[in-house]
Amino acid sequence: MKKICAIFFASIIILTLAGGCSTAPVVLPAHPSTEIVYGAGGAELDLYLADIATNKLYDLTNNKADDFWPSWSPDGHLLAFTSDRTGSENVFVMDLDKQITTNLTHNSSNNGWPAWSPDGSKIAFVSDRSGLGYQICLMKSDGTFLGPLTNSQSENGMPTWSPDSKKIAFNSNRDGNWEIYVMNVSGSALVNLTKNAKDDSQPAWSPDGKQIAFVSTRDGNDEIYVMNTDGSGLINLTHNAASDQSPSWTPDGKQITFTSDRGGYYDIFTMNRDGTNVKQLFNSPNEPEKFQPQWRP
Repeated sequence: MKKICAIFFASIIILTLAGGCSTAPVVLPAHPSTEIVYGAGGAELDLYLADIATNKLYDLTNNKADDFWPSWSPDGHLLAFTSDRTGSENVFVMDLDKQITTNLTHNSSNNGWPAWSPDGSKIAFVSDRSGLGYQICLMKSDGTFLGPLTNSQSENGMPTWSPDSKKIAFNSNRDGNWEIYVMNVSGSALVNLTKNAKDDSQPAWSPDGKQIAFVSTRDGNDEIYVMNTDGSGLINLTHNAASDQSPSWTPDGKQITFTSDRGGYYDIFTMNRDGTNVKQLFNSPNEPEKFQPQWRP
């Protein structure tokens, strides 16, 4: 029987977005439509929850390990993420209501990049436990391992689910450079969507199931693109000399959130799904650089 270790994280630090700090008992906010989680840090990476409505910032992990790549459960109560707090990288799940963190993978290999299925029953993740390189794997939401979905002598990563939980898109270098592929949740019917000599990575499936946002270097630097789920209809949304990365969709699918260093440091931006109305969310040059933003459902 798989041993699950529950770790109580003793302190969630409350700050204001302006830099203040409080040691009062933590009560996390109850209006998730205004909350966004992201990673930030330098030598140590932590996960933060920002409440845009109240201007509060919560350090969720607050430890000396690296904690990164967050993924919300569909109901917004649980947060999966990658952490190296056990030595190797493993997938953990944080219950924000109970303030308990659980190690789901318990493996001496590296496991990370979790992506929660929209129906809440499974988590896709990446693991090098097979010895073939990083493969896309699947587990139940309680950590029960269901097996690998890819089996190639290449690197595979950053899985994202279709809204009906039937397909998974991911990036892989199996053809010599980074491309975006899609497959059935069983691992069958693999299709290369991008087929480009440049690198395409970091896919994010839209909530309406019609498009996939991703990062591409085909114009010479990291830009945010969208394409239809069959690879057609390619559009460059950012057209900027900076590095634009980590696209994710707002829960209503009307906007795309991303990170960019266009201001000289990595911060979080939003734009409409057609690339218009770009706005900087924080404008905080004196804080650690931010990455991997995910709005709470």
